[in-house]
Amino acid sequence: RAGGFMNIIKQARERLGMTQQKLGEAVGLTPKWAQSVVAGWERGERPIPRARLKQVADVLKLDIRELI
Repeated sequence: RAGGFMNIIKQARERLGMTQQKLGEAVGLTPKWAQSVVAGWERGERPIPRARLKQVADVLKLDIRELI
């Protein structure tokens, strides 16, 4: 599922014209780490923390079920 999961994040982010940095900051990540954390989500290297799932889904205009 990791492959599909990361593609959903990247495709939704790109569809909205957002950079990894902007997505990270939009969901409350520290600017210093925002880009690298989102890149890790997209590569399937780290999961989105449960506490941020709804924020990520809302920003990307996705159903939260697409991220879990």
